[in-house]
Amino acid sequence: MNAFAIAGGMILIAVGVAVRISGQGSPTPARTIDHTAPNLAEVGDLVETEARARRLLAALRNADWNEHAVPADLWRVPDQDRSQIVEQRAPDVPTFRTGGHLYGAPVAFFSSLYEHRTRVPVSRVAEGVRSRYEVTGFHLVMFRDGTFKRVPVAQIRGAEVPGQKSIWLATYPGMPNYRPTGRRYPGTYDPNAASVPPATQ
Repeated sequence: MNAFAIAGGMILIAVGVAVRISGQGSPTPARTIDHTAPNLAEVGDLVETEARARRLLAALRNADWNEHAVPADLWRVPDQDRSQIVEQRAPDVPTFRTGGHLYGAPVAFFSSLYEHRTRVPVSRVAEGVRSRYEVTGFHLVMFRDGTFKRVPVAQIRGAEVPGQKSIWLATYPGMPNYRPTGRRYPGTYDPNAASVPPATQ
């Protein structure tokens, strides 16, 4: 139930979508974004999702954290069928994911289902790029002690994995390696900054 993705030539952990890298190092998204999909951060069934997350946590504890011993239906919630990323609506795509050995304690699992992408125009058209994606919403993070958080994407920070410079680990408040000054989550930016991030097609 691990999640990997690539952006800007780096592998992201916790995004939950796969992105291929071309021979020139340019990211080629292997995903289809449905711009008519509802914003699940606003209309999703968070009550059901949290309830299932707590059942999943209990099952993992009973299975001594062996994720393969947990029923598959606990890893997925009904809102997954309305994911903005079309490929993630497939019945075999889980909602909750672990970070494997890269995360470890204290995070049990997380979900990026409730982030939402919106195309916004750029102030200056460069090289044919007329818009960029802005990501809003939040990630759901379940800690092993039972703490369940909705972490706004603006609070997610990146941390490099020692010895693996191409891997960028998405970290959440409450994790030992979380740094508020770390790299921001792709698609988010500081509204108080002098300039916004580069546009992306």
